[in-house]
Amino acid sequence: MQGFLGTILLFGLASGSYIWGNLADTKGRIWSCRRVMIFCIIITVAILFTFNYYVLCVELFLLGTGLGGELAINSTIFVEYIPKSKFKIFPLLMIIWITGGLFSALTISVLYCVTLPVTVWRS
Repeated sequence: MQGFLGTILLFGLASGSYIWGNLADTKGRIWSCRRVMIFCIIITVAILFTFNYYVLCVELFLLGTGLGGELAINSTIFVEYIPKSKFKIFPLLMIIWITGGLFSALTISVLYCVTLPVTVWRS
C-alpha cells in the first residue's frame, strides 16, 4: 500500500507536466505558473484533512500533477529569463534539487524505521 502512494505521485508528475505544459503553451507561462502554485497549495491543504486511504491516493495524484507542472513551467521560465553569462547555474540548481530530495527520502526512511513500532498512520 505504501509503495502505491509513491507510484501514484510519480504518475501524477508525468501527467501533470504534460497537462500544465500544454496549458502554459496556450494560455501563457506566467498565467500557468500562478495557477499551478495555487493548485498545489489547495491540494496540500486538502491532504491535511484526508480521512481515507483512497482519498489520499487521489489527492497525491493531483498533487503530483501540480508538482509536475510546476517543475516544467518554472524550469522553462527560469531558462528563458536567465542571462547567458549565468546559464551555468541551472544544472547546479537541478543537482541541488535532486540532493534535497534524496536527503528528505533518507530522513523519512530513518524516521519511519525508528517510529514504526510506536505509530501507525491514522490508526
